[in-house]
Amino acid sequence: MGRQQVPVRFLAPVMVLQETNPELYKELNDTFDLGDLTQEYDRTIEIGLYRRIISWFYDQTQNRSLGFGIGLKSAMNATGPIGIYVSGCESLSKALRELQVYYPIVETDDSIMTVEPHEKGLVVEVSGFKFESIVDVYAKDTLLGRMIRLCNRVAGPEFFPEVIGYPESEFGRPENLEDFAKQIVTTQNKLMLFFSDETANRPALYANTEILKLLKPRLDEELEQINRVDSLLVQIRKYLGSLESLKDVTQASIASHFNMSLSSLRRRLTDHDSSFSEFFQRYRRNKSLDLLSNAEIKLDIVAEMLGFSERASFERAFRQWFNTTPAKFREQMGVFSAKSLDSLDVNQLPSSPKSCSQILDLLEQEGFTIGQLVDLVSLDPLLSAKVMAISRSAFYGARNIKNLNDAITKVLGVEQVRYLALITASNSSFAADLPKSFSLEGYWQTALLTANYLTRLEPLSKTSLRFDANEFYLIGLFFNIGAFMLASLYPEETEELLKVYPELKTQKEVRKFEVETFGTTVYSAGALLIAHWDLPKPVFSTVKELDEPEGSTKLSTEASLVKACAKFSFLYYPKRENDGAKQEFLKEINTLLGVNEVAANKLIDSQNMKFEELSQMIKELIK
Repeated sequence: MGRQQVPVRFLAPVMVLQETNPELYKELNDTFDLGDLTQEYDRTIEIGLYRRIISWFYDQTQNRSLGFGIGLKSAMNATGPIGIYVSGCESLSKALRELQVYYPIVETDDSIMTVEPHEKGLVVEVSGFKFESIVDVYAKDTLLGRMIRLCNRVAGPEFFPEVIGYPESEFGRPENLEDFAKQIVTTQNKLMLFFSDETANRPALYANTEILKLLKPRLDEELEQINRVDSLLVQIRKYLGSLESLKDVTQASIASHFNMSLSSLRRRLTDHDSSFSEFFQRYRRNKSLDLLSNAEIKLDIVAEMLGFSERASFERAFRQWFNTTPAKFREQMGVFSAKSLDSLDVNQLPSSPKSCSQILDLLEQEGFTIGQLVDLVSLDPLLSAKVMAISRSAFYGARNIKNLNDAITKVLGVEQVRYLALITASNSSFAADLPKSFSLEGYWQTALLTANYLTRLEPLSKTSLRFDANEFYLIGLFFNIGAFMLASLYPEETEELLKVYPELKTQKEVRKFEVETFGTTVYSAGALLIAHWDLPKPVFSTVKELDEPEGSTKLSTEASLVKACAKFSFLYYPKRENDGAKQEFLKEINTLLGVNEVAANKLIDSQNMKFEELSQMIKELIK
């Protein structure tokens, strides 16, 4: 969710007008009744007013490069204590990572800042925003200028980013941007800076550990204030979860419990783009799925616990929410639990579980907010726990992750939450009754490695590919979901199949044995589930294509690449060191994509470096 209030200091260019153009400043002050801004530097104003002022200012000056220039020239305290804090860090690398932690303090929208190591340096990305108005442009230009200024302040005045990636927009880009980087790359709705190792890791000119200790508590407090609305919603959900029945819950009762007036509660919920009615109905809707998953609770009792006066009222509401009846929903869950051995059809498959399907639906909508995503994730305790644990894991190297909002905005990002929701959904559906020989850790290790290889090979390819990195990542995660599902449906049969798999020499033999055992193949079963879960079409089409006989000329470049990455991920990793598999993989991807051996070797080595961290992350996934 974007911020509702911003500090007056965000209006730095307006303050300059007092000296450079007093007449224009007077006109602006008369229009917006701002008072003496220089005397109220810590005062906050509504984000809507801030946007109107910047738009007005641009209309008057037509200065496209204004924000970038202000960012470059601004003093380190222009953004308040955060500017002073990061300039006192021991290196630019450390400063940028701390800026990532406190990024919500300096942002005015739902954008996300990430800082990731690169084989030759450090990559900073700001994403999740749109360049739809001059206000958006001004805000990101100012941020870009300030990050370059930070680089000069920490590493030295002669140091700059090696590469700047600037988003495409109707507004073009700031003048003279080429003067500050060796290469300018145009990206879509993403701001990117690459700093070399020399620049990123140089000892800072003005490192000051004392200033860090002094300012950190203040920054933590400011960050907590920004996230306070989310904290209130979490507290309300916890309170509702402690009640035996929701029958007597009203807006007044909630306000009374939290010692707030009705107007204060309404205002806090409005800040979160919600009303009590919307919030409460969303809570009841998700709570209904939890209660129905327990077959021992009768429908009359479910209705009572959810606060409905009678069962019929609950059934009407449930049909509006999910386009089915509570009884049919429970029956569908029961069909899966019974593990019928008849041929698979869509009616036997579990629905994409609860919050997962809602999260996927939300992420397909235009204009969704991070606050809404945090809301949905927090309603699933299992997913919430995994999001928090993985965001704090060694794989990401993050610190000071206090809540779900931190985990999503500072570490994982929206796409990773999508993946985690799907993985958690899969484990919830299938992990309970697996055969002993089926390694859940090994399964996800192969899936995640495959997804990582596909994602990193896509931009290196000299061949035109139909899918982007996010689509390839999903394909890598779910290319073999059929094996997971069938192992859960038919554990005894899978146990037998796993014993003979090593003896099967060709894909034709494998397919024949799978059909004899299950009545279907692993890839066909997976494609059916993927379609049932309504995952993106590239995931379905590729998994379906993988069922083609070995050597088929129908196999696309994309499907062949998935097979190569999956085979290599299974056969080769640091503890196996299968050089034969490595050489075969290098040869295959060179044939498919034109990727040279040096680049491919670097890719494999970069995965190996993080293998232990990946293993720890997988352990968190399957807990």
